[in-house]
Amino acid sequence: MPCHSERRDRDIDTLDPAKVICLGDCFDALAAGGLVDADLLWLTRLMARRDRIWVESNHDAGPTGLGGSQRAAVLVDGIALRQSSIPERLEISGHCHLIARLPGRSARCFLIDDARVILPAYESYVGGLCCNHPDLAALMQADARAVLTGKRCLAMPMRAGR
Repeated sequence: MPCHSERRDRDIDTLDPAKVICLGDCFDALAAGGLVDADLLWLTRLMARRDRIWVESNHDAGPTGLGGSQRAAVLVDGIALRQSSIPERLEISGHCHLIARLPGRSARCFLIDDARVILPAYESYVGGLCCNHPDLAALMQADARAVLTGKRCLAMPMRAGR
């Protein structure tokens, strides 16, 4: 199971950021038997010319010996970036692998309210926690929105995405 994502690669190539902050779960492949040579080559290319920050996760503490820095969380302009969301004002997290269920399909989604953004996963092989799960409902504000990804983004009330 490769650790890279064609979509993430395209986004990084297109945007060409100077800094990339990975919000954990970057190396689920380690649990499945380790990184293969193709993964190591991909990481080397992806990290070239960029400052890389690996945020620790429940699956991995980030890569060792591959460069960049490892942190439990990162604070950028007063916004905390971490793997798992906690009840704290102004944060971006990414642990939940969010989906919204619509009639006949499901779609990856963001959850957004005035205090936080929970990001969807890039990888297609990772689960899918429904955006209206009770744990998320307890964390998000009542007017939170789920923003479904795809060719056209669709915003809807978080609690509607069953």
